[in-house]
Amino acid sequence: MTLFEVTNNRAFPTAHALLIEPYKTIWEEDHSPHKDKAIKYFSYIELVCSPKLSNPFFSTEEKDRPKVVAKEVFKDENFLIPSELMLAVISFKDHLAMSSLSYNILVDAENGLQRLREFLAGYDPGLKTPSGALLLKPKEYILALKELPTALDKIREARTKVHQELIEADVRMRNQREPNIFEQ
Repeated sequence: MTLFEVTNNRAFPTAHALLIEPYKTIWEEDHSPHKDKAIKYFSYIELVCSPKLSNPFFSTEEKDRPKVVAKEVFKDENFLIPSELMLAVISFKDHLAMSSLSYNILVDAENGLQRLREFLAGYDPGLKTPSGALLLKPKEYILALKELPTALDKIREARTKVHQELIEADVRMRNQREPNIFEQ
């Protein structure tokens, strides 16, 4: 189920989100007339976590994403994330994992690709094993480089699959609910 709807570059809670902790508390504890703090928190959560194709920050490396999104939402890349917001981010990721079977696979694939990129960036052709053999032969390095575009394509496919699963979960949720008295 969708917890936030994005409108005009701001994330607003759905009725479902306001029934679930910690989103309910974030909303209720913001006493400002327009709920500006809560809207900023929800926007941060959506932009840091959401794998939806409409999220412009999801392709940003996971370790850099919180800082980049904080700069966008809070206008401060060094914004200190309060504990209730961190809890909400963790809760949102758990919700995604329950809503999409492929979500965890996507996250693992992206983390693996990041580690591979770091390894290839630090490749030293002169590194040798204790016995004097090359640690990684140039042919193996070139093969790994050739496989990167394929890995990126597979990750794009996985992201599309997660996006579709999240949409399908929303449709199932809407179809399974009982119509209220105004819809009858």
